[in-house]
Amino acid sequence: MRTLLIIFACTLLLGSGVYASPAQSAEDDNLIHIRGDYNYPPYDFLDNGVPSGFSVDIVRAVARVMNLNIRIDLGPWTEVRSQIEQGEIDALTGMYYSPERERLVDFCTPHIIANHALFVRKGSPIASLDDLAGKTIVVQQGDIMHDYARLNLPDVTIVTVTSQNEALDALASGGCDAALLGTLQALHIIHRRKLDGLETVGPPMEPRRFCIVVRKGDEVLRATFNEGLNIIKNSGEYERIHDKWFGVYERESITRTLMLYAMYAGIPIALLLCGFLLWTWSLRRAVQQKTADLRQSRERFRTLVESSPLGMALIARNGNVLLVNTEFTRMLGYTHGDVPHMDEWWKKALPDPGYRRQGRMLWDAALRRAGNALPSNTTVREWEVACKNGEIRFVEFRVKPIGNEILAILTDTTERKRTEELLVQSEKMLSVGGLAAGMAHEINNPLGGILQGVQNISRRLYGDIEANRKAAEEAGCSLEAIREYMRLRRMDRMLEGIRECGQRAAKIVSNMLNFSRKSESHHAPHRLPDIVERAIRLAESDYDVLNRFDFRSLIITRDFPPDLPEVHCSETEMVQVFFNLLRNAAQAIAEQRIEQTTNRATNRASERTSERPTERADRTEQGRITIAARQEGDSLAVMVRDNGPGMDGETRRRIFEPFFTTKPPGKGTGLGLSVCYLIVHRNHRGDISVESVPGKGTAFHLRLPLNHTDVASLTHPED
Repeated sequence: MRTLLIIFACTLLLGSGVYASPAQSAEDDNLIHIRGDYNYPPYDFLDNGVPSGFSVDIVRAVARVMNLNIRIDLGPWTEVRSQIEQGEIDALTGMYYSPERERLVDFCTPHIIANHALFVRKGSPIASLDDLAGKTIVVQQGDIMHDYARLNLPDVTIVTVTSQNEALDALASGGCDAALLGTLQALHIIHRRKLDGLETVGPPMEPRRFCIVVRKGDEVLRATFNEGLNIIKNSGEYERIHDKWFGVYERESITRTLMLYAMYAGIPIALLLCGFLLWTWSLRRAVQQKTADLRQSRERFRTLVESSPLGMALIARNGNVLLVNTEFTRMLGYTHGDVPHMDEWWKKALPDPGYRRQGRMLWDAALRRAGNALPSNTTVREWEVACKNGEIRFVEFRVKPIGNEILAILTDTTERKRTEELLVQSEKMLSVGGLAAGMAHEINNPLGGILQGVQNISRRLYGDIEANRKAAEEAGCSLEAIREYMRLRRMDRMLEGIRECGQRAAKIVSNMLNFSRKSESHHAPHRLPDIVERAIRLAESDYDVLNRFDFRSLIITRDFPPDLPEVHCSETEMVQVFFNLLRNAAQAIAEQRIEQTTNRATNRASERTSERPTERADRTEQGRITIAARQEGDSLAVMVRDNGPGMDGETRRRIFEPFFTTKPPGKGTGLGLSVCYLIVHRNHRGDISVESVPGKGTAFHLRLPLNHTDVASLTHPED
């Protein structure tokens, strides 16, 4: 009786620590509150009021290696499960995984796979789950087998109890026909309490992953527990804890097996020898057959991979690339000899160091997921991959673990991405077109008044008209005096500035109206070299006073075959397209030259203050623009390439957006390339795209239809 009172008092003292007061919580914000089932041996149970068991020891070992401040207490399973699902505590010592539970809590890496079994009284007619129809079974309230019975055994009466101990008591006393329980827990209780009248029937069922659980969304704590589990597994601490709690059952199983073998020791030696020889012969035949089947399976697998329309690569866990199929090489250009190891793949396919680090992190994460006890899922990622010829393509990777190897399945999504971007761009153009139409008409009226007013003021001040002189005399001064006053006060420059700004605004409005009007230009056959020459002559007259950059200082390379066919187009609009592209390239080269000049000046200044001058390259590569055209099928493919600074990915994706510009405010409207896009796509039913890498220049690719019937309907638009 005294012992029972002591145990009761200890339980009350421990229980009082379950809900700490606000003052106690404030003393240590880093305390991690962990709970478990108080009657779930050998995983969790109270030993004289003290939390004990396999799961408790595992959590304590993890906390020790990760330097965590934890508090463990145990209670009724339904209570602690409700608390973790409501986020009232930090973690549970252990819980079986299921998709339904994962919606409410986060599971750590599983550290043990546990089976469940059907327990009956010895001599019971129940031999499997199929015999339970119309029977009464007992399960622990809220246990994984409770969930299983509700979903899978509709013809069974389910009785719930608070612990596995109570479930076995109910079965032993005849209160039910069978019990669905965890195999190890039930065997532990049967062994400890000597319930010899109970046994398991049927095969093991419902293998489940047993995991430490944290409250939903606490990724930091889950990662900490996962790292700690990995450390104690590598150090051997996990094996020692496992052997402490489950080794006795494994040794007993071995003992029973040896006793079973001893029962057959009385079989005549001749029969044993014959049986052994027969077994050896059949084993040899089985090995030979399995070897042949494996060889045939590998050949089928290789044939399947080689004939697949998708790119495939088989990769070992150590990073060795075992094979790549023909589609992989066709898609990216790399053979197996080019990428024998993943290190070579990363360097060639992802040349940008930052992007490469991101790719390797995602790859390592996929390998970690494939190496744990979770079901192997297919990981899907999309990367921008550099092909062997330098082309950048969008490739979707599916990574699937297959045994000790990884199968990477590649799908080229470049055209899909370009189509999606084209649809987005078209939507933007339609939206801006509607906006531009309304704005342009509203702005044109007051803008016309401003320009007309400036023109009239100039005529009345500087025009040699008799009415001007007469009005000046009536005002008591001469026209020359008024003009001198205007000059001294620089009002003539102000008028000129108003006129120039008004004309610039009118040009912007004109560009905006292009987004809302159908083309009314005349389409006729034209030679592309003549159109390009007109655009070059216009660009040569464009001198950047602010940056002191002359277009004529650039090297212009023309690459047109003599048999290039004529293209059916609007000559005026296509001249504008090439002029905008040439001007854009020239401005990019000019900005690059200014930056290089500034850097050289900075370097020279630093060298003058340094005792040892550093080597430098003072030469700047001369600006170069290449224009090339080729016939490709029923289209004319044109390329305008420069050796300017290039563009990053974000700029490249937005380059055709209306009003998007990388220039400072006041130095560009952001409509030039948008107008090019509009003319090529809408007015000529062609295509325009950009290819650019920072530091390696930019190339615009145009594709114009040669069949004049494709654009004939654009010559006479409908009203």
